[in-house]
Amino acid sequence: MKKFFKVLVIIILAVVVIMFVFLSYFGAFEKIEIVEKEAGPYNFVYEDHTGAYIDIGSVFDEMEGRLNEDGIEYVASLGIYYDNPTQVAEENLRSKGGYILSDEMYAKVEALNTYKRMKIEAKKYITIEYPYKHTITMMFAPMRVYPKFAAYLKKKGYRQEGLALEMYEDEKISYMMEIIK
Repeated sequence: MKKFFKVLVIIILAVVVIMFVFLSYFGAFEKIEIVEKEAGPYNFVYEDHTGAYIDIGSVFDEMEGRLNEDGIEYVASLGIYYDNPTQVAEENLRSKGGYILSDEMYAKVEALNTYKRMKIEAKKYITIEYPYKHTITMMFAPMRVYPKFAAYLKKKGYRQEGLALEMYEDEKISYMMEIIK
């Protein structure tokens, strides 16, 4: 019986250590620092999405395929999220998924006239930069970032109704929430 208990304790400790390493690697314990800064302007090509935010990945995949076919290079991918998922039914959540382009590539897209596009003007945002290691990061980070945003907005007396932007780059995700006083 002692041997069984000893093996059980070792297995449990091994699982705890593995989970800790896994969570650490994917950023679950990253220090979160909120910075107020101006971001933009951005040249943005996109598709609209209505429904659960977690399902927007297919919009990015489709857009990336179209851009590649047309020889359009992008700077970063960007999601724009209009609604607070704690206040709006999942099937009614509105968002845009797409890509930020250089001025040169944006001019090429304008000439093609086959993409939805918009210029996002420079605005002041509260921002958190989170390291991107893997798609799993996109599951951990929002659970940590958005509660921090909500607390910060409340503390500063800002309204909690601005847009949320998520810019996905090779090694980081920039979470931005529009500041509305």
